[in-house]
Amino acid sequence: MTAPAPAGQPTTRTPTLLLAASDIRRLVTMDEVIDAVGQAARERAAGDLVAAPRVGLPGGTLLMAAESKERGGVGAKLVSIAAGNRPAGLSTIQGLASWLDYTTRQPLLVADATTVTAMRTGALSGVATRALAPPEASVLAMIGTGGQALTLVEACAAVRPIARVQLASLHRASAEELCRRLHAVLPHLAVSVCDSVGEAVKDAAIVCLATTSVTALVEAGDVRSDVHINAVGAYRQDMRELGVSVLAAAELVSSDDPHGALGEAGDLMEAVARGALEPDSIIDLGALDGRPDWTQRRGITIFKSVGTASADLALLDLLHQRAVADGTVPSFDFSA
Repeated sequence: MTAPAPAGQPTTRTPTLLLAASDIRRLVTMDEVIDAVGQAARERAAGDLVAAPRVGLPGGTLLMAAESKERGGVGAKLVSIAAGNRPAGLSTIQGLASWLDYTTRQPLLVADATTVTAMRTGALSGVATRALAPPEASVLAMIGTGGQALTLVEACAAVRPIARVQLASLHRASAEELCRRLHAVLPHLAVSVCDSVGEAVKDAAIVCLATTSVTALVEAGDVRSDVHINAVGAYRQDMRELGVSVLAAAELVSSDDPHGALGEAGDLMEAVARGALEPDSIIDLGALDGRPDWTQRRGITIFKSVGTASADLALLDLLHQRAVADGTVPSFDFSA
């Protein structure tokens, strides 16, 4: 599909709003982001959004972009993944996200891509959890305690009555830090650090995985027969979070980008190669709305997220609206 060419010429220069992580957190709630990215998932599934294929560079840099004439904007993001940042206390995801006017292509907003990515990734799993997890789910296992973990827990807690969170990580200090942050953000949760993945997931109704593991962390025998799993790591062909057995046992597998997942996610690719998963059986997240009530099903459900530019676009659109209305967000004039 060929995107329409920009029309018209800019008559005035609009200053670019600059959003730090704290501004993003202040301007939107997780509930609002879940609704926004859920709507974008439906638009994407219906073909109403134009999104470019994600470009990945060997060094770990990703470029993503989507546009919507109806929304009046273009969302673009450049992020780099630097695994060596953790010892220095830096997020492993670094980058910039921008919202451009659809007609003039002026940059109206530049935002911290670390927070944008974390919030939209959590929210996508929130959409899937709302559609698929047992309604009474109260125990959540969080495997991996890096930059994506906090928003994954927040999103699940926004759509299910989570009372207990069980953490597992290779990095004990990181897990304990996440404990402290969760107590500050969601003080009603009982949070504990487990000694192993198996201990964390064995009685969990919802399991979230956000790791860079190259070996499978969860097999069918490790989890409840009605568990819902959100897997957001394993974004390369050599990575694995989900074992072949749990994908084979799943009653439903969904993704925010089924085509992209089948070309990038090592765990899904292995399951397909071994005949444990039919590629055509993976349901687009945006197509879950209007289907039978999946929450009443009693088998394993899995959501595999690879991240979509349409979700970034939806969040950037919402942030721009809120930042304009707020009136206190700093700005910068690139033409000065």
